[in-house]
Amino acid sequence: MDNSPTSVSVLVPTIGRKDLAQTLDSVKRQNYPNVSVTVVYDGPAPSVVSTETLVPGEGSHGPSLKKGLERCEGELVAIVDDDTVIPPNWLAKAVPVFSDPRVAFVGGSNLTPPDSSRMEKMIGYVQSSYFGSMRMSSRYNIRAKRLDADETDLIATGIYRRKLILEAYRDVGPQIFGSGWENILLTWMRKQGYLISYDPGLSFYHERRDTVRDLYRQVFKSGSGRARYFKLYPRQMVKKGYMLAPSLFAIYLLTLPLLLFATRLMILPLALYLLTALGISVAFSIRGRDARAVFLMPVLFLTNHLAYGLGFLSGLFGRTVRTWGSK
Repeated sequence: MDNSPTSVSVLVPTIGRKDLAQTLDSVKRQNYPNVSVTVVYDGPAPSVVSTETLVPGEGSHGPSLKKGLERCEGELVAIVDDDTVIPPNWLAKAVPVFSDPRVAFVGGSNLTPPDSSRMEKMIGYVQSSYFGSMRMSSRYNIRAKRLDADETDLIATGIYRRKLILEAYRDVGPQIFGSGWENILLTWMRKQGYLISYDPGLSFYHERRDTVRDLYRQVFKSGSGRARYFKLYPRQMVKKGYMLAPSLFAIYLLTLPLLLFATRLMILPLALYLLTALGISVAFSIRGRDARAVFLMPVLFLTNHLAYGLGFLSGLFGRTVRTWGSK
C-alpha cells in the first residue's frame, strides 16, 4: 500500500507581472511535501524562476494554460495566478478534502491584500459589494464552508483533479480554454455529479487593479467570458439571468438621449443608481476615513457595471476577448 502524500503540481501561468516573484515565494513556502511547480509564460522568460519547470506559452492564455497542464504530472493540479499570494498551509488544508472521490475542486475567497493602495482597496470593495458584483460578490467575501459551491463562488485559483480537466477538454473541446474557462470547467464538473468545495481556510490574496482604465479592461474581459460561458451553457442564462443586468443598464445609458425625447421620467433609473452608488460610497468613506472615496467610488461602480455589460454584449454578438495574447 502506497502511503506517500498525494502528488500536487502547481501551475503558474504568467505574462511577466511584477508580483510573480511574490507568488512563487508563497508557493515555495507551502508546508506540503509532494509538490512540483511549473511556470508557463507568454512574453520574455521570467528571470525570477529558479527551481521551477519553465514552459514557453503559445501566445494566448487558453492554449498556454493547456500546454502547461500537459506538463503537470501530479494527481492534483493547483492553478495559481501570477498576482496571487497563497498562505503556507493552503495545499496541506486542501489535499485531505480530495479523500472524498466526489470532490473535483477546492478553493477559497479572493481577498484584497491588506497592504493594497487606497485605490486598490476601493476597487476591492466595489467588487466585493453586492451592489458592485451581485451574486458574484461571494467570490470576494469570507463565507461558511460548503460542498455545493459553483462558479459564481470561486475564481480559477484553486486545486483541481488533473484527470477531470483533461476529461473536460476531451468532452467540451478546445473552447473550454480561454476567457472565462473556469466558469465552463466548474459547471462541467457539477454536471458530471462532482462536488465543488468552498473552504474559507483556503482564501488567498489577489492583487487588485489600481487605475480606472485597468479595472475597465479586466471587467470587460470578464463580461466577454461570461457571454462565452452562456453560449456553451444557454440554460444557465435563464438560471443566472441577473447577470444580464449590467448589459441592460449599458443599453439604457447608450439610448438614454433618445429615451428622454419620449419622457423625462426615463432619467429616474439613472438618478436612483447614482444615489445608491453615492450612499454606499459615503458609508465606505466614513468607515475607511477616506474622503476621496465619496468622489471616486461612484466612478468605480459605474466603470465596473459598464465594463461588464459592454464586455458581455461584445462577447455575445462579436468575438470573445482573449485574456491575453493575440492568437
